[in-house]
Amino acid sequence: MTTILEPEVIPKGRRVKLKTSSRGTVPYVDKKELATELNRSRTTLSQWEELLIKYSPDFRKFYSPGSPWNDFQAYCLELIHCWRIGIKTRKLPPDAYQSYVIENSQLFTLENYKNDIQQQRQTDATINNAKLIEAA
Repeated sequence: MTTILEPEVIPKGRRVKLKTSSRGTVPYVDKKELATELNRSRTTLSQWEELLIKYSPDFRKFYSPGSPWNDFQAYCLELIHCWRIGIKTRKLPPDAYQSYVIENSQLFTLENYKNDIQQQRQTDATINNAKLIEAA
């Protein structure tokens, strides 16, 4: 039996939340909180957000100026952060982030996000089952 995670839907201005295990049941992430968590400035995250708005249609669907990010948006920003951490160079060319977002646009989709969440849940379930077997 597979679980289908539906994307966030905004029916008549109301928000229906997505949930990830990394943040528990908190549906939205404050921009300042995410900047602190990733050890990035809010300006940097805003620049990344602008790139994602331009080049990721799924990210654009959820964009609302001035509101906190949902889990999908935070996930996309975390992908860019993880990519940047993997690069040892201190100073990147000015268009490096734009090139990364354009070349890897398939990473910033709801489908990829849902797959990651599902894999994470399967891994967690396997670990929990192993702990139960070990405890018994």
